[in-house]
Amino acid sequence: MKGQLPLDYVIALLLFIVFIGFIFIQSRTYTPTYLRELRLQKLRAEAYQISEMLINDQGEPSNWESSQDVKRIGFASNSYQLNNLSMAKIRKFNTICKGFNGYANATSLIATENDFALIIRNETTVLVNCTSPNAPKALAAEIVRIVYFDDRTYGMLSLKIW
Repeated sequence: MKGQLPLDYVIALLLFIVFIGFIFIQSRTYTPTYLRELRLQKLRAEAYQISEMLINDQGEPSNWESSQDVKRIGFASNSYQLNNLSMAKIRKFNTICKGFNGYANATSLIATENDFALIIRNETTVLVNCTSPNAPKALAAEIVRIVYFDDRTYGMLSLKIW
């Protein structure tokens, strides 16, 4: 019987093709989710690094709020107390962000390529609201930190990047 295939061979071949197709379709469904989570994790890491720099670093120079040559900002009032922010530095950053070409200047001082929204508030009012003019994308990471100001009040720093 030349040219004929046994029935069990045809069934085994069809099962093999269905199995390979199922595996291929399943892997194609999980890949976008995995890539999205990978991008989101990179955004979370960058947001955390930026928040650490803003909260626990004094900036360059350390008295940048009264200097014209600002290289890097940081809101720490001194390097010995964690999460203790200087109100003078926060006010200066707010004037930078609200000034002419403010968001672009703030972006260069924070040194990020991503769009961001930085909100610093104390117990009663918003002290800084520096937000990108671009609308947030669906993929965004937000870090919220509790902070202590040098005027002896508590507050919150919220940083969202996309």
